[in-house]
Amino acid sequence: MRKNPVQIKVGLLMVMAVIILSATGYLSYRNISSIVSSIHVDVKPDTRLVSIREISMELEKAENSIRLYTITSDSMDLRPYFKVIWHINEKIQKLRSACANDSLLLLQTDTIGRLIRQNIVIWAELLNLTNSDNMSQDLKHLSDS
Repeated sequence: MRKNPVQIKVGLLMVMAVIILSATGYLSYRNISSIVSSIHVDVKPDTRLVSIREISMELEKAENSIRLYTITSDSMDLRPYFKVIWHINEKIQKLRSACANDSLLLLQTDTIGRLIRQNIVIWAELLNLTNSDNMSQDLKHLSDS
């Protein structure tokens, strides 16, 4: 008769051990799955970050185009500048729509757009100065001849 209570206790301990191991395995699986899914989210590039990088590279192209034009005075060097200027509002709107759910990011996007517009105005003034300088040099050469 004593063997039955010992066997029952051992059986109950085994069942409890299996339940505890199963629960531990399930919780471990759930935690590892959440870590893996968070890694997948972090690896996927954010559309806002991609938009900002695109805008930054486009602005760099435009600035390089203006620098090259001021050195060479070849109007073909301005093609990248005009291409960027033509499409910059679309890129800013794309960034704005990606930030629509976050008011702080939307405010920062508006600030970025305003600064880009100011930069474009400065570039336009630089082009005007370059063109007027070239024109004054051409007039000086004409008057000298």
